[in-house]
Amino acid sequence: MTVETMDTFTPVELYLLLAPFEVKHIFGIPDKMTYLLKGEDVFAEGFEMLKTKGVINDTGNLTDGGGFLIDSLVEYYQSKKYIRLNQLMFAISEKTTNEIFVMIEIKPQKEYRFERMNKIHALAMIRELFPIISREPGPNETEFLKEELTNEERKRASVFEPGTNFISMEFFHVEETPQEASNPAFYKQYLSFEMDNKLIMADIVNEAYYQGSQYALLKLLFDELELPYKGDK
Repeated sequence: MTVETMDTFTPVELYLLLAPFEVKHIFGIPDKMTYLLKGEDVFAEGFEMLKTKGVINDTGNLTDGGGFLIDSLVEYYQSKKYIRLNQLMFAISEKTTNEIFVMIEIKPQKEYRFERMNKIHALAMIRELFPIISREPGPNETEFLKEELTNEERKRASVFEPGTNFISMEFFHVEETPQEASNPAFYKQYLSFEMDNKLIMADIVNEAYYQGSQYALLKLLFDELELPYKGDK
């Protein structure tokens, strides 16, 4: 199931939809205060845009699609875990195990698409957007999860330009404290790419580089997104 409208939304529109809940920050988009400082006209314009998109009717009430959209946004906002993959921001649903929420950044800090989707569809989208997820493992990758690089490989990996075939992964467990990048229970960040037919997994926070197996990459991603493994019921 997806959110019924495929329209994109500005941050102002998203904050208007969550106004009854006094939301000040939605994960992945700028703080509400950024727009409050611009004055009421910004929010009046956003209200009219929601009418144009059929989220709110001419009398100022929510349409059925608007109600479903808000319910999904509330679940996204209340999530205890977020995963950022490049321009995609995922939130885990506390209510349904087979669905996931995704906020897609269309124009940085200006325009977003929000969807609620089945996890199988989410996995298909991730595979399409990030080909490295579907790479063929090397012949010896069944023998290790990750291995240290040589000093020369580490130097090359630290300045390597991966082109477009890479995945940047950030994991936020927002109930963990302290909420600092140095606390791995709260935050982790990895960058994965291929170099010399090796899968490189860079631990950005700790500035560490490894050769990872394809299984290690998939396990990390699937566990955090709570996606089903092949063969799971």
